[in-house]
Amino acid sequence: MLNIIDVFSGAGGLTEGFRDHTQFKFICHIEMDKAACASLELRNIYYYLKKINNLSPYFEYIQGKSSKEKLYSIVPNEITSDILSLEISESTLSSIFDFIDNRLGAEALDGIIGGPPCQAYSIIGRASNKKKKISDTRIYLYKYYLDFCNRYKPKFFVFENVKGLLSFKDLSGELLLDKIIREFDSIGYTIG
Repeated sequence: MLNIIDVFSGAGGLTEGFRDHTQFKFICHIEMDKAACASLELRNIYYYLKKINNLSPYFEYIQGKSSKEKLYSIVPNEITSDILSLEISESTLSSIFDFIDNRLGAEALDGIIGGPPCQAYSIIGRASNKKKKISDTRIYLYKYYLDFCNRYKPKFFVFENVKGLLSFKDLSGELLLDKIIREFDSIGYTIG
């Protein structure tokens, strides 16, 4: 089984592709948006109940026939304890690493998946985003992804983003994707 983390998880779209519990074990999901974290929790609960062949409490909750409290009361806490609701930033990186290290124990991290926020790169809204580009910190959030790769040296990573990244130019006027590829290359990864 491969130990993986999901950074910039969102509501878990990319996570779903790695939900095969015979091959992948999620060490954690990191997401700052509370509503997205609630979706991640609910998906964890769904897969737990599916595994024990008891999906009726999940469907009762989804259909509004049962409360969230009732659903959560029948699920062990560890089922949702891998979700870290926190913004990835300079001030939180150390505590995020501590959380991951604690959950890994003596095991290695095999993979990192994630999609750094794509709104800054998206073709949709690019014209209106031009005015705030100089102060848009989302442009360089991918650098935290590099920090995770540099610290844990996983066997693989999946960096998901939008088509607009292909043509997006950063603040220096350089194609950002070229810069990202060079930076991953500089820490020992080949982009394919």
